[in-house]
Amino acid sequence: MLLQKYTQVKKYVYILLKYREKFHRIIYSINYQSNKINYLEENPSLEKLLGWLKCDPDTPKAYVTLEEIEKLADKCIQKWCQKIEIDCDEVIRVCIFYLKPKQNRDEIINLASN
Repeated sequence: MLLQKYTQVKKYVYILLKYREKFHRIIYSINYQSNKINYLEENPSLEKLLGWLKCDPDTPKAYVTLEEIEKLADKCIQKWCQKIEIDCDEVIRVCIFYLKPKQNRDEIINLASN
């Protein structure tokens, strides 16, 4: 799991999943005012993904609780499983990447409460 601040204004969660021996890269945008998780894109280009992950040693880390990120990732996975109508027990979560806007305070609202 990697937590990082970046220069965009939206919050995003990138999840790498494995389902039936195939990997799926999924991106969700997060609206903190409505606590809504929105499906954004599946299998984005590697160039786009690497652009988001690009950082240097001075890139600030996002301070959030592990428990909240775990709950958020679980909700995103549930949404994806519902979208393609599969059982979540068949999906393996490989990686989570949380992108938090640089200007936001270092806290996370409880998105898992929805």
